[in-house]
Amino acid sequence: MKFVSLANKFYSKLSLSLSRSLSLNQNRNLAAIFLCELNLKFMSLTLATNSNIDMKIPLLFTVLMAFCCASVFAQINFLDGYIISNKGDTIYGKIKYMTPALRSSKVIFMKSGDSEKLTYKPFQIKGYYVAETTYDSKIYDIDLSLPYGYGAFMERRNNGIVKLYYYWNTDKERGFTQTFIENDGDYLLEVDYVGFKQQMTRYFEDFPKLQSKIKQGTYKKKDLEQIVMEYNEWKESEW
Repeated sequence: MKFVSLANKFYSKLSLSLSRSLSLNQNRNLAAIFLCELNLKFMSLTLATNSNIDMKIPLLFTVLMAFCCASVFAQINFLDGYIISNKGDTIYGKIKYMTPALRSSKVIFMKSGDSEKLTYKPFQIKGYYVAETTYDSKIYDIDLSLPYGYGAFMERRNNGIVKLYYYWNTDKERGFTQTFIENDGDYLLEVDYVGFKQQMTRYFEDFPKLQSKIKQGTYKKKDLEQIVMEYNEWKESEW
């Protein structure tokens, strides 16, 4: 039957879409996926074995599918994570997984065993962790109205002496990503992708071997994470 065939195709596409979406968010909420898939399969099989389909059935099927999908995404909206208080305490719970722009400006947190939703802005906490990603409170720019400047939650890409940060900036009509590096808690330096070679050879001048690779073009802009990793490994070996 044509409608059942369409329903099954929709089911397949939805399952694939959910899997990809969950994979991107680094979440494995299998119970939620299974619930949605089970409902979809049940409706498909019901339609396939019923030869007397009323025109109301397709409408009902669509409504149920929409409700099922909404339930799944509502469940994966809050993911396991934790916040780091300004005292250094780790507090576990659920964190609302939002858009990159919102993740850089605030975090909505529910403490384990508590349904109260608490909203924190940069420097109200040291940072947070969700979807296998760490976000640190950082001073993005100077703001004279604030004692610490303009704060933002920046995505930390690594551990080590030199840290790499990504920040989703929404100053312009369309958001854009800025990249920063920080040496052992020193000031943040925005990576200049236009003058990348010159900037990075100066920044890593204490490691001549790495500096040479950047100068000769062995390492380019796309290799920034590798550059930082190699520098950190060298620095740690020097201790």
